[in-house]
Amino acid sequence: MRINRICSTTLLLFILLTVTTACGDKAELQKKPFGIFIGCDSENMPGDIASYETVILDAQYFSIEDISGLKKQGCNVFSYLNVGSVENYRDYYETFKGSTLSTYENWEDEYWMDLSDATWQGFVSETLATELRNKGIDGFFIDNADVYYMYKNNATYNGLNTVMEKLGEYKLPIIINGGDEYVTKLISDGKSNLINAVNQECVFSNIEDYDKNLFSRNDGDTTKYFTDYLKSCKDAGLNVSLTEYTKDDELASEIRKYCDENGYICYISDSVNLDG
Repeated sequence: MRINRICSTTLLLFILLTVTTACGDKAELQKKPFGIFIGCDSENMPGDIASYETVILDAQYFSIEDISGLKKQGCNVFSYLNVGSVENYRDYYETFKGSTLSTYENWEDEYWMDLSDATWQGFVSETLATELRNKGIDGFFIDNADVYYMYKNNATYNGLNTVMEKLGEYKLPIIINGGDEYVTKLISDGKSNLINAVNQECVFSNIEDYDKNLFSRNDGDTTKYFTDYLKSCKDAGLNVSLTEYTKDDELASEIRKYCDENGYICYISDSVNLDG
């Protein structure tokens, strides 16, 4: 495990990403490992949010008091941080519009970012990250490192590494959501210590229609690719979680069984918006 730059208290919180609480009262033992609610704000959080050990929120839309309240209920709070793209509803979109590269497929309000832009690197890893840290979060949930898949060059790779290195200075755990090609290169380059965990979406499930929340079972080749990838992450000492989208109880049971057998955890959602 990548523990060299995590303080002992934060590490203890992070361990829940691989195991549920082993002691305490029955209510604590029944807590689910983690839930992703980045489509929620402080006004529409799910009623059962306190039943999760770790919750992943877009903390830009939560106050210090909101986050403190969740932590008092026994939740560890990780914040979403979009490093590889920018949404046009963010209040800083106009500032960085000139550094966008292309529209994000299936998300028309989102644009891939030029990670070679030092101003963007500093903004997400210093300005935004400091604001989030000061709200009392327990870690970062980094999205859209897949920009390296879209723009596979040294400038993108090095830009992502610069951001991860700066985020590491906060001594909080870093989870990479997706970004399999980037993470694979980190591992091959001996730099996986820049991050602590990976979360992979759609290993077993597939999103057929983003607007209608229609899902299916993923094809065998894709599932094999991702299960092999996740094994390589585990072998490199990274913690592993899955986010799946399905309304199929049988598939959900298969996913949970796979995670139990491999020491992973999973969150299964019936909405691509992750709104609880």
